[in-house]
Amino acid sequence: FFHLIIIYSKRMNNSMLYDDEENLAHLQFGDEFFATKIQSLSNDEIFCLLEQQKGKAMTEAFEMTSAYINRLVTTKIPDDTKLLAVEIRKQLESLQLRKRGVVGESNKTPLHHYEISSLANLIRDEEYAIEEVLSWIPSLSRFEDEDVLAAVAIVTDAKERIGEGI
Repeated sequence: FFHLIIIYSKRMNNSMLYDDEENLAHLQFGDEFFATKIQSLSNDEIFCLLEQQKGKAMTEAFEMTSAYINRLVTTKIPDDTKLLAVEIRKQLESLQLRKRGVVGESNKTPLHHYEISSLANLIRDEEYAIEEVLSWIPSLSRFEDEDVLAAVAIVTDAKERIGEGI
């Protein structure tokens, strides 16, 4: 977990060095993501990890991260957050989306873990226009609009249920 924060900080400080080798629209990440097999996590998943660490020795970085995530988490009820995070990840990982403009059965592909966590983080319990979603997560433009909206619906439905008490 803290390795992710260090990489993020390094990127923010040296962002100009990575323009040629990284491009989120094409799912091109820096070497750290491949060398260490880093997985993108949603805010709700990070909240669950932080909750497991509470009560242990807390650093200033931990406290700052926890305070930030607490502002973004879907619900502050740990059990509900865990159910939601697991449900969204499971459903989005099993989803096979059609590539835009490709015909045939071989045109289906799963979402990248970055796209899964981005959808879980960005989508709330309201409707979104496809243009808005694609501007947030440009790599999704490689899929048919209907399939992207189906992925959005998975997240919004799950988050609406959490508001109703699952």
